[in-house]
Amino acid sequence: MRAAASAHPRLSAAEFERWYWLKEELVAFCRVLRLPTSGGKVAIARRIAAHLDGTTAPHVALVPRRSATMPSVFHLDTQIGEDWRCSQPLRAFFEQHCGSGFRFNEAMRTFIASRAGCTLRDAIAHYHANKYAQPDTIAAQFEYNHHVRDYRAAHPDAAHAEVVPAWREKRSHPRCDESVRE
Repeated sequence: MRAAASAHPRLSAAEFERWYWLKEELVAFCRVLRLPTSGGKVAIARRIAAHLDGTTAPHVALVPRRSATMPSVFHLDTQIGEDWRCSQPLRAFFEQHCGSGFRFNEAMRTFIASRAGCTLRDAIAHYHANKYAQPDTIAAQFEYNHHVRDYRAAHPDAAHAEVVPAWREKRSHPRCDESVRE
């Protein structure tokens, strides 16, 4: 963790929000502060900021997940079920049919989550049709993805080997823009 942004209970909320945090850092800080560690990165960061400000973060009721029954073996004609997860066995199936570069991108995650009854063959067609489509927005918790998009826009010929060190350098300093991405 960065020395300048070390998580400690006397850190002000304003100073806390100036830095980029990994979810694992936020969870560790929650444990130090004896705060709940559940939820996504944005919810955890808000909980910490509220605590550091001396206020109470809104309580988020946990919604129990239904246990989705997924087949142990997938086929092209397997129908996507309700509440399926983007699991490692499902990833292995898609890698077998789409290549080793397969990723559960936003389009695929949305397709799997919302298209129960469609086949995995349909999902593969959807993947190929949307493989290179850029999402309109990147959710706030994906700060690294924001960095990659912005860096590549500013440096179109940059290799990935340049993007990663630039991210590490960026994380070592407070945010330039005082506002936190919403």
